[in-house]
Amino acid sequence: MIRQPIVSVLGHVDSGKTTLLDYIRGSLIAEKEPGRITQSIGATEVPIEVIRKVCGSLIKKLALKITIPGLLFIDTPGHAAFISLRKRGSLLSDIAILVVDFNAGIQEQTKEVINILKTYKIPFIIALNKIDSISNWKSNKKSFLENYLYQNPNSKETLQSKIYELMRDFSFYNIDVDRFDEIQDFTKKVAIIPISAKTGEGVPELLMVLTGLAQQYLKDNLEVKNTFGRAAVVEINEIKGFGPSLDIILYDGVIHKNDKIVFQSDNKINITEIKAILKAEPLKDLRSEKKFKTVHEIYPACGAKLVVKNTDGIHAGMTIIAINSLEQIDSALEEFEGFKTEISLSDHGVIIKADSVGGLEALAKIFKENNIPVKKAGVGLINKKDVIEAETENENFRLVFGFNTRLTETAQKLIEHKNVKVFISKVIYELIDKYEKWKEEIEKEKIKNVLSSISRPVKFVLLPDHIFRNSNPAVIGIEVLGGILTSNIQVINHKGEIIGKVLAIQKDNSSVKTAKKGEEVAVSIQGAVIGRNIKGNDILYSNIKSHDYKILKQYEKQLTDDDLSTLAEIVEIKNKSDPRWMFK
Repeated sequence: MIRQPIVSVLGHVDSGKTTLLDYIRGSLIAEKEPGRITQSIGATEVPIEVIRKVCGSLIKKLALKITIPGLLFIDTPGHAAFISLRKRGSLLSDIAILVVDFNAGIQEQTKEVINILKTYKIPFIIALNKIDSISNWKSNKKSFLENYLYQNPNSKETLQSKIYELMRDFSFYNIDVDRFDEIQDFTKKVAIIPISAKTGEGVPELLMVLTGLAQQYLKDNLEVKNTFGRAAVVEINEIKGFGPSLDIILYDGVIHKNDKIVFQSDNKINITEIKAILKAEPLKDLRSEKKFKTVHEIYPACGAKLVVKNTDGIHAGMTIIAINSLEQIDSALEEFEGFKTEISLSDHGVIIKADSVGGLEALAKIFKENNIPVKKAGVGLINKKDVIEAETENENFRLVFGFNTRLTETAQKLIEHKNVKVFISKVIYELIDKYEKWKEEIEKEKIKNVLSSISRPVKFVLLPDHIFRNSNPAVIGIEVLGGILTSNIQVINHKGEIIGKVLAIQKDNSSVKTAKKGEEVAVSIQGAVIGRNIKGNDILYSNIKSHDYKILKQYEKQLTDDDLSTLAEIVEIKNKSDPRWMFK
């Protein structure tokens, strides 16, 4: 038995994802969505008869023999939801449509989608949407190839320029793309199909390429081999008059009305009973449809609602298995052995939380790729216990990451008094970016603290017209010639002789901690006597000891060219006065 492929429609907000599906199913869901942005996961079955109707004469021209029963389209509100829709070990989607806005090109969320598709090795095609916005473009026919013949040269050139631009942009991701009718080998290049979700132009070609690729390259993946029904939980809700229910995507096997649902929660195997199976009509969206028909069984791939006895312990993104009787429980347990979570925990590491099992596994996968150890992983809100447990870790791992979730009020109040950092985002890769930026800031702070605890290279000249006290301590105006002057440093002259110690720095009658190159300040130097060991126009340097010199060399990249130049002068002076100073 061959099932219909599961097709995810992805892209930047307002690129036209739902509008494209609206055209195919003849609905107006996009208009009904709040702010015209998809709010929840939708699933729509498109039978093969509809594909034949939309594609029309293209099927005859291409002599394509269609063997799949149809397509199951998944429309998600964002990448967090897309990643959460998983079988164990891979994403639920068989193939994806990446919708790109003709006028905007690759946007931030488009980049996120590309990274996800590459990470999980999901085959995809590109729907270059809104070609009807090209100046003087005329959408006379639904087929792009037929319509293209009637466009004026300038409009054709505009389209081709955009395709060249996409070819360049995708090359940065090591992905070769081209217009679909220019591709000889679809295993080596990703197809771009120019479309207008508004007029339907190019949609026949889009469905043709999608169907052809699915049949040619996903044939083995579409074979239904097992008897147990396996499904991914999309959402958990209540249906008036029925009770608790699960929105599911059935991706393998068969689910019958009298089956029991087996799932794994908190390392235990749990069972609940199916009370009813509700299904939307073909071309109706599972998300928005109000009328459902009761059925006795469902076959893959499809979206459905399972009315169950209870939903305790079930989370979005979870895998469930349907069994006919309790005698089959052992076989189901074997199934779950093969479905063991991909999350490997370490003795020490960070804490991760997500709103779904699939999201948690996806988060753990990315963390593993980025060599971030995970000590604890869980589904749900970030709670007080998570914060307390994070605080017991060393300073590098006092971190909690939340993917598409949030803090409880108690946890929010607690982190204000705890040395724990919490990162939350609806985009996994953004969490990694936040972590890297945090690490960079921490490293900079560490280096700053280390460098502030040692003598920094500095060079300054004494101003003869600004002598305020001759000794005990000497107070005199100076100009910084190089490096950064700080207090509590020993100073030497050009012979390497120790003159004294800088006690304080003043500027405009106020104490300051540092003075940079070009600044004129007054300094007090304990041990210096004007007219005896120093005089106006003398140049003094900080006395860099061997220990401080080694640290400065260790953090050489953090020093400015001015710092390095001043340090070189000091080293030369020290080498002349005591060649063995560096080894003391």
